[in-house]
Amino acid sequence: MKTIIVTSRKGGAGKTTLTVNLATQASAGGKSRVVVLDADPQGSATFWQSLRSEPFPEVRKVRAESGLAGALARLEQEGVDYAFLDFPPADKKWLRDAMADADLVLIPTKPSPLDIHSATSTLEWALDAESKVAWVINGASVFSKTPDLVFDQLRKTGSVCATIVHERNDFVVSAGLGLGVSEFAPNGKAAFEIDALWKNVRSLLRRA
Repeated sequence: MKTIIVTSRKGGAGKTTLTVNLATQASAGGKSRVVVLDADPQGSATFWQSLRSEPFPEVRKVRAESGLAGALARLEQEGVDYAFLDFPPADKKWLRDAMADADLVLIPTKPSPLDIHSATSTLEWALDAESKVAWVINGASVFSKTPDLVFDQLRKTGSVCATIVHERNDFVVSAGLGLGVSEFAPNGKAAFEIDALWKNVRSLLRRA
């Protein structure tokens, strides 16, 4: 089983949106069994699942402080292929401990200096835990050249996923329907970006 943590100390980075869309992409066609562990007290991933009619990816609410290790062990026993962990923007020991056991830590950030600065401590935790970690530029404006400049800036600190995910209406509408963008508008630009990002993630996992 491959474990992917999506986390950042910066709120509003789009962690849950990325998590459920990557999980949906990973489970497309039913070839892989995918589970999202919702460790965020807000329960956004759990709410998203409540709107769905499709059974996969499965979302399970988990109390991270006490039940994370047990939940991951159960998923391993059940033969799950990919476990995505949706974490809150917090500085907690259990979060740092979980990073040490993850195959990949993804840190989403909006392309602005303040957002990157706020998320840098998350990168430091992952590096301290000796985790494989990569930035994801998320929520970028389709009209701005800034993401390209930010991409170069982030590469100086570590790995960056090659795909830039832009702020698109398909993400908003699909979430309200309990769908991933690849289900809602499979030929849309948002779906193309998520497909490309998932390929980036799989490549990183193969090297983990």
